[in-house]
Amino acid sequence: MKGIIGSISIFIIYLCSGIFLGTWPFKYGYESWLIYLISYSIISIMLYYSSKIVNRFRGIKGIIIFLIWVSISTIYGVIKMKEDHDLSISGDWNKFFGWEFVLWEVGVPIYIGASNLIFIVGFFSIRTVILVNNLRDDSNKRIR
Repeated sequence: MKGIIGSISIFIIYLCSGIFLGTWPFKYGYESWLIYLISYSIISIMLYYSSKIVNRFRGIKGIIIFLIWVSISTIYGVIKMKEDHDLSISGDWNKFFGWEFVLWEVGVPIYIGASNLIFIVGFFSIRTVILVNNLRDDSNKRIR
């Protein structure tokens, strides 16, 4: 259940941040719905696997992992959203597309996707190191 709540809250945090900055998906029309659908489908799959990882942990450890996951997935992206918004407002925006298109169709999927990829790879890397260490300890015990 923590995973579903976390996935939904990650999307809601980005949506609320965007609304606070004066934008939301499809503000100027639905021309980019296909890009939006593909990128957010991939993000949903990554969030699904991340939520399965979070749901493995129970108790206080589970709450800590949940908070780390949501924080990793949102803090950098929201800060970057604010920086890009400030660049757009000041006129220093030098990208080809407008700020809102870049934010919803490219930015948010990259922010969520990269952080969740780091989370998933980090989890499996730590798990592999622990497993190898346990196997090495077990083999040393058998030899003695």
